[in-house]
Amino acid sequence: MAKMHVIPLETLLEFQYNGEPFTLVETLGEDSFAEGHIPGALNIPTHKEMTAEEMSDAATQQGIDRDDPVVVYCASYPCGASSRAAALLLEAGYTNVMDFAGGKAVWQNAGFQLDSQ
Repeated sequence: MAKMHVIPLETLLEFQYNGEPFTLVETLGEDSFAEGHIPGALNIPTHKEMTAEEMSDAATQQGIDRDDPVVVYCASYPCGASSRAAALLLEAGYTNVMDFAGGKAVWQNAGFQLDSQ
């Protein structure tokens, strides 16, 4: 099984700045996503009872292939939703999964804005 990597803000910014191909996924609920998300993110709400199959189905519906680089995030380090999502993606056979565990809190504390739509 592939291994999940926890990445810092600097790595996420490098990916964005260098135009690296990756998919950014917020794992919080739809309301939280609508209130504000990191620009360019998709939303796959992750809940505690979610299975790897359900996560795989949701990722496929968003156009994410198993070998695509995927960065998941949630609200902050204590949140845990992104870690659950990353584990489910790995269990479902995704091979390049990264967890920006600092999430929206670290993004905003660094002075970056959230998109709301």
